[in-house]
Amino acid sequence: MKKWIDFTRPIPDIEGKNPTHREYIIPIVAAGRSLTGICHSFSFDGMSGTYIDFPGHIRECDNGIHAGNISIEPLLSMETTLIRLTLPLGKREITRKDLESTGVKVRGRALIVHVLGSYDDEDFPVKTLPYFSSDTFSFFTESNIMIFASDVYENRGAGGMTGIFEALFSAGILCICKLTNLHQIQGSYLTTSVLFNKHPGVVQLPCRFVGYEET
Repeated sequence: MKKWIDFTRPIPDIEGKNPTHREYIIPIVAAGRSLTGICHSFSFDGMSGTYIDFPGHIRECDNGIHAGNISIEPLLSMETTLIRLTLPLGKREITRKDLESTGVKVRGRALIVHVLGSYDDEDFPVKTLPYFSSDTFSFFTESNIMIFASDVYENRGAGGMTGIFEALFSAGILCICKLTNLHQIQGSYLTTSVLFNKHPGVVQLPCRFVGYEET
């Protein structure tokens, strides 16, 4: 039996600003009947909801792959590894030793690192969130993954950014950000898929990220 989990946050309407979608009407006459067609126009940022970053999100790492030309097949039914970390209170820096101490061996094309338990990153001041130290970068790039996803990434506090995105993008790894429901994963291995619009030239856009475990 499969237990499905949706890791995708909704694209929100922003209070006090333009909504992310507007409804408009197209009159329809069909078989002598007047009908009302409901349509939508959209306006939102590439970092709305849950989103995917291609290497070209940093221009210096651009490998020519974008939402319009990437092959979709490798992004479906990916064997995926979950590394779940429980950090001591007040510890922010995640090291390679922290990852290796879990004993989880990375398998498949995608890796998820889950740090925040049942919380979202928005539940904490951004400068207090955990982040990956530079010695973790080789752990990720040596794992032969295509997709990296986590509920934390860069250092936004004292000391400045460590450069994890540049390291991942330089290795051709795509990143999925702003996840939810990671705490619902029970084991260390699952199957995931990620989908998004086929949009030529775009290197960052909202996506749908889902997975299942066999129970």
